Amino acid sequence: MRLLQCSNCSATHFDPMPHPDYGDQPAGGPEALAFYLQQGAGIWSIAANVLLLDLPGPRRMLEIGCGFGFGLDVARRARGWEVQGFDPSPIAAAGAAQLNLPIANRYFTAEQGEVAAYDAVACSEVIEHLFHPVEILRLLRSALRPGGVLVLTTPNAGAITPETTPGILVPLLSVGFHTIIHTAASLTRALHAAGFSEVSVEDRGPSLLAHASDSGRPWRQPDEADHRAYRGYLESAAAAAPSGSDLRLGLLVRAYRACVASGELAAADRLEPMVRAEVTGRFGHPPELVPIGAPVSLEVLAREQPLSLGPLLHAQAMHQRLRGVPAAQVQDLLGQAAAASERLRAALARIGTDDGDAEDIAWVSRSEQILAAAEAGIAAPPGRLDRLPRPPGGPAVSQDRMALLRRRCFVTLVNAGRLDEAAEFQDVVAAAEERARVGDILLDDEIDCLFTGAVRALNNPPGDAAATLRLARLARESLLRRVLAQPGARSASLAWPTATLEHLALERLGSDAEMQAFLRDVLPALRANPALPPAPAGFAAEAGAKP
Repeated sequence: MRLLQCSNCSATHFDPMPHPDYGDQPAGGPEALAFYLQQGAGIWSIAANVLLLDLPGPRRMLEIGCGFGFGLDVARRARGWEVQGFDPSPIAAAGAAQLNLPIANRYFTAEQGEVAAYDAVACSEVIEHLFHPVEILRLLRSALRPGGVLVLTTPNAGAITPETTPGILVPLLSVGFHTIIHTAASLTRALHAAGFSEVSVEDRGPSLLAHASDSGRPWRQPDEADHRAYRGYLESAAAAAPSGSDLRLGLLVRAYRACVASGELAAADRLEPMVRAEVTGRFGHPPELVPIGAPVSLEVLAREQPLSLGPLLHAQAMHQRLRGVPAAQVQDLLGQAAAASERLRAALARIGTDDGDAEDIAWVSRSEQILAAAEAGIAAPPGRLDRLPRPPGGPAVSQDRMALLRRRCFVTLVNAGRLDEAAEFQDVVAAAEERARVGDILLDDEIDCLFTGAVRALNNPPGDAAATLRLARLARESLLRRVLAQPGARSASLAWPTATLEHLALERLGSDAEMQAFLRDVLPALRANPALPPAPAGFAAEAGAKP
């Protein structure tokens, strides 16, 4: 089977095109559904498609290819909408029963559709399976009321490269199931050809998110309120699911992960015992004591461990760090998280698929192990970084993620007082310095590198006051640009530590004129900046005073 690209519209298609029966049991049988519920379903992405629509009042939503029905359930529970789904798969039949949703377990056709009956139509991961996508887009447009909106997701042909990692590439291609895989340009063209006047297609790496309407743009970007609504949905739906079910376990683990990721310690503390009880009651062990053996089939794996064990263990490790547990004490938990995710991927490979979340959790857990070791003084990270696989994602994403890890290693080693070992990562300081000099808006962790580089220059014998002053000034200038572009940025907290470093460097250099200019101009400007935290008590307030 070949993958060809159209020179006219840029979409790709398989030759010959597959003709799968989506009413068949999926590869992997019942365990494939267990995996989907426990980990595979990207419920946040599904929920966001609903939560980000600005459609006030009672609304009707249609979803084509709704799968288990999480999008319909979010619309019904979180927004109070009337919903209807169409999907011929066994997964949809299971969702209709377990979530009590109105899902027609068949294909959606013009004969079954209602004209101008819905305010929102969702179509997630569907058009890549179709031979004539513009025709179905026209049909979906006809189902919309005036002012309604189509929300559509589909794999991104732009992410099909030799460098894209398997956890993303294998599901993206889905050989034998996908027919036409769109680029952002070809999908935009198809939506306009279907008659939509307002079209937005967002490139999200391995996927495309499209919104289309005939009037206005009733969609927006997510905010923290949407994430809270998502976490609320997960808890509400979990409470309604039977104890011991794949659905309840998957929803609870996702809610727990979301709370840990957002730093909501109290909510994570409340959810963790619920997750622990669910896992212990079903598998006979709490999560951290579930045995992780040799690779097995998905059928056997589903009996031996939660299929979401990898992300659950990673969340537990990060939860402990939020509680203040030392890095050395989460080393083993992170290793277990990676091993469990790698075991799941091996089981999925036996049925011809993979999982991007499992790939990501394995890599992140291994990289967090390295950082925890650096912080705890257990082992120097440079050699361990060499043993890491390439970060998940396409070429640009992989490069950015490795650069971020190297910056974090440098900062961690300096903060741990391991200044000689930090020299292995000095290139990250030079890279941040180069971007700062041309006035780029740096990331928070790049500003961390400049500040930590200044700390290292000051404290690494015999000490380099000139380098400390140069880097501290660049850090200050960069964080001011950062907080101007993004109020509330984390780097604002470095304003006064950076000023302290500048002052110390000027003292060592003995430059009275520069010291007076710093105290006269820089400190008052920092104090007057509303985007910065107040100066700590006792910090220099008047010319001639010392911090």
